[in-house]
Amino acid sequence: MSVTAPAGYGKTTLLAEWASCDQRSVGWVSLDEGDNDPVSLIASLAAAFGSTQGLPARFWESMSGPGGAVLGRLGPRLASAMASAERPFVLMVDDLHEVTSLDSHDVIDLLVGSIPDGSTFVISGRTEAPGLAGWRLRTPMHEVGPDHLAFDSEEAAQFFRLGGSSVPTEAVGLIHEQVEGWVAGLQLALLAARRDQYDTASPQVRFVADYLRHEVLDKLSVNQRTFLLRTSVLRRMSSGLCDALVGRSDSAARLDELERAGLFIRPVGGGRVWYSYHAAFRETLLAELERSEPEAVRSQLHQEASQWYERSDMPEEAVEHALLAGDADRASRLVAQVAQVAASRGRLATLERWFGELGDSTVRDYPPLAVLAGWVSALSGVAPIAASWAAVIDELHHDEPSTDGTESFESARAMFRALVCPEGPDRMVADADDALAREPVWSEWRSTAEQLTAEALLIRGGPGDSERAIALLEDSIESARRSLSVDSCVASCAHRALIAMDHSDWAMAESMIGEALELVDEFHMQDYLVSTMVYAVAARLALHDGDRSKADRMAAQAMRIRGIVTYAIPYWAVRLRLVLIRLHLAMGRPAVARHLLHEVDLVLQHRPLLGALVIEVDEVRVVVAAAPVGPEASPLSAAELRVLPYLQTHLTFDEIAERLFISRNTIGSHARSIYRKLDASSRGEAVTAAISLGLLGDFEAKLTYPGAAT
Repeated sequence: MSVTAPAGYGKTTLLAEWASCDQRSVGWVSLDEGDNDPVSLIASLAAAFGSTQGLPARFWESMSGPGGAVLGRLGPRLASAMASAERPFVLMVDDLHEVTSLDSHDVIDLLVGSIPDGSTFVISGRTEAPGLAGWRLRTPMHEVGPDHLAFDSEEAAQFFRLGGSSVPTEAVGLIHEQVEGWVAGLQLALLAARRDQYDTASPQVRFVADYLRHEVLDKLSVNQRTFLLRTSVLRRMSSGLCDALVGRSDSAARLDELERAGLFIRPVGGGRVWYSYHAAFRETLLAELERSEPEAVRSQLHQEASQWYERSDMPEEAVEHALLAGDADRASRLVAQVAQVAASRGRLATLERWFGELGDSTVRDYPPLAVLAGWVSALSGVAPIAASWAAVIDELHHDEPSTDGTESFESARAMFRALVCPEGPDRMVADADDALAREPVWSEWRSTAEQLTAEALLIRGGPGDSERAIALLEDSIESARRSLSVDSCVASCAHRALIAMDHSDWAMAESMIGEALELVDEFHMQDYLVSTMVYAVAARLALHDGDRSKADRMAAQAMRIRGIVTYAIPYWAVRLRLVLIRLHLAMGRPAVARHLLHEVDLVLQHRPLLGALVIEVDEVRVVVAAAPVGPEASPLSAAELRVLPYLQTHLTFDEIAERLFISRNTIGSHARSIYRKLDASSRGEAVTAAISLGLLGDFEAKLTYPGAAT
């Protein structure tokens, strides 16, 4: 069901009244600009759905991962849970107009097709949802618009009577005619009548902003008016936050007074701790603030909000207000502080938006932030952008204290250069050793420096390098355990397990890969770059133990997410594929091994200076060439894996092409190749096959849902 109407028509009120009387369990999500990050959106949707089924918190807490995982794993998982819900539910998604991200709209599109009979998915917003036209063709759809929500003359008269107004019936009729049943307009007129400020001899409701300015704001005391205008910059308010903006200590009483006076304010959540203004009222207040106060005052209000959020340990909100204040220096510092945590939670879309709003020149002006932008690009597999940041960072200088947790900018830069390894193993060893010497044992980056140094030594492969690398990997694991540096611990455990296997120390390998898998599960890292090696090494261990089924599952997970492992981090990309090549040869899949070898060659075209790894590639190339040519199909390529999740949605090939910035013909070619490789003849069959192979959703759950068959 869709509810679409401009501000002030009572959309949220309609949903609230519906929720109060529906016998089914109701989950509610109110969207804001933060939900332009699809990771945030799907976590909110999962929490709301989970509340309708009494699911434990771990269900929605597990709905996290990098943005690329949303359609590939998290979306199908939530869709499956909805399709198999044990009891009927209503899921209400309000304020959809706040979300402009196509990725977030694609999440909604995926879930719409999964709603089982007896349950209802409700979307509400000021503008028509982008997918509505397609949903009308494929899904039973009820639509509510302004004509349905507007009051007729009898409803308007009843509204005034129940509101305690003495405005004559004839006058109410004229008011209704002038506002055409618009609920907010009627509410404003009623508010004026309550205050004996309505001229019943000449009933007239002017444009809402003009009316509010002259008939509401101008009638308030100076303190009340100041409170409303200064707090209008806030999407949501608490008493402490309002105190900071208005310079008083009685905001709790004022918020309560405004709510009781009916001045378009409502509590958000339970406990009356947070409030928000009704949308139409807030827009009018903002317009009046802009008209009556200079830009410097508005900027200062956002500064004060940012400072309050920072003191209250709400860093993402602090960033947003710093950006609105136009304070690039403060925003840069705050983003640098929060970037590592945001990235670990999969909030890459949010980070990219912040970097975009700051602009490349501003990011360059704060060198620690430039390093973090490079890290985000590398870990996302966007190799050209990571390489461009590497070139920029080499020219930067920064002598101020670090804000990103590293010992210094020089240390951070050295680690990033080692990460992307543009000049071969000798330079990588020098950079990693430099960072290792700078980072003290208590640093949260110490484990990363140790891990990178170990990687560099193994690539160089000189006398004594292997022994020192093993010791450093073990040191990295211990450092990571102390500092809770999960990424480093996972990466180092996986690599230590791989070395143990090469030395036939299977007990050590089992211990290390077991710890890594536990961390991946506990911290919901199933779609992160570091987890690719964990799955590949776990598959090799399972095959050695004779568990072919587990080996298949682990290999499928590594193959599914290998697309983000690019030449941005070249040694990781090559080593991962070498493990998978040997694995698939041992499992009798030479065609898969040949395809992976081709991917290795593509990496080496960009980064040929990888020392000992190049020698390994040449050795494996001989074995692959000698393997018999079998009838099995090649695996889905990285490009095809990017297209696959969109086949679950109602998007046309033209729309998928727009999402991925490639041509419609290329999408068609990829789709045909996917069908052939998965032995499918349609999108639905391809999706079902991909789910069964673990290429979509959670392999263990054997997901199926109605949307998969459309």
